[in-house]
Amino acid sequence: MDLPFPIPASLAPGFVLSPMTHADTDAAAVVYYESFKLDPANTYWWPKDLAPLLTWCSGRMRKKLDDPHVRNFKITDTATGEMIAYARWDIPKGSSRFGAWVAGESDKVDVTALVESDNQAAAADQATTQQPLIADDKAAPAMGDYPEGGNHEIAEMFFSALNESQRKWTTDDMLGLSLLCVSPKYHRKGIATALLAPMLDIADAEGRKTYLEATVAGRPLYEKLGFREVDVLKFDFDALTKERNGLYKNFVMIREPVAKN
Repeated sequence: MDLPFPIPASLAPGFVLSPMTHADTDAAAVVYYESFKLDPANTYWWPKDLAPLLTWCSGRMRKKLDDPHVRNFKITDTATGEMIAYARWDIPKGSSRFGAWVAGESDKVDVTALVESDNQAAAADQATTQQPLIADDKAAPAMGDYPEGGNHEIAEMFFSALNESQRKWTTDDMLGLSLLCVSPKYHRKGIATALLAPMLDIADAEGRKTYLEATVAGRPLYEKLGFREVDVLKFDFDALTKERNGLYKNFVMIREPVAKN
């Protein structure tokens, strides 16, 4: 399957960038979990058991792959054969420059081993300090379409705020980064930039703005790529939970197209 852009020169040898298909959704759910498991805006609404979260996430990704207005790209480590990162984009209406719609079925990845090992390592996870690059998925599911056993009230509050931000700041002719996940052990290897820069180049060529929401940890990367803050989404988790975690922020950012010489 062809990509709508050349492989970025910044992508190190040993990694492969390609379109996602239905065969990748279970593996993508694992990457999602690993990327965001210590991020408060996500974990407060997650169920205590991992299996329902992975099932929900995988099913949701299949639905996104079936949306012709969405493009999904992944990066695989050839040494292990594992998916290590992926990005989901909402493409501008009426544009044909961002790649053909791709969706296909194949064998699924078995996540049983991860479920068992993660339950055993829960205490060790709490000591980890790595943060995800981004905690956003602006196309929120309808109320009730959340993982079994999770806190649906907090999930609804969080996703509704992201949806409202999208309605406020985006237009049909903009490119949108809906979700970016990078496994923590592959941070600072240029993986995120390799997923972002080629699509931003296409947006530049078409003179289009790009929208996203960023965490505190992800914001510096996006600023390097030309994004600027236009709004801040604030979530008071002290009021929503029994834990004292203060005010959580997502930064709404927009990138203006860069003129090419």
